[in-house]
Amino acid sequence: MAGIYGTDSQSFVINELRACGNCETIKITIKSGAGALGKGQIVGMETASNACLCWSPSASDGTEVARAVLNEDIDATSAAVSGQAITGKIRADKLIFGTSTSAQKATAVKELQQFGVLLDKDILEVIS
Repeated sequence: MAGIYGTDSQSFVINELRACGNCETIKITIKSGAGALGKGQIVGMETASNACLCWSPSASDGTEVARAVLNEDIDATSAAVSGQAITGKIRADKLIFGTSTSAQKATAVKELQQFGVLLDKDILEVIS
């Protein structure tokens, strides 16, 4: 296995998430029932299913760790969906954090760095 999200990666197609440099997309699975998620949504991986859901900093099922940023709009309301996450340097103003505190956002940004997601702005600009 090439990585925690799957075995396939491909060159990034330029879109509004890309800040500069080389970006790649990685296949991920969004769990059924996750609902409609937008491009830029931060996701975590549920430990029991190894599928992604919206990042939830107060959870204790694995989704409390920010692991990826969606590279496309996905609707997983009634079925699991294969989708793409992005790695590389991306635009901070396009991230979708959901309901979270400044401290939780700062933690998410640090966690994303561990998974190859870098932001084009300083962390203090992102969380304000």
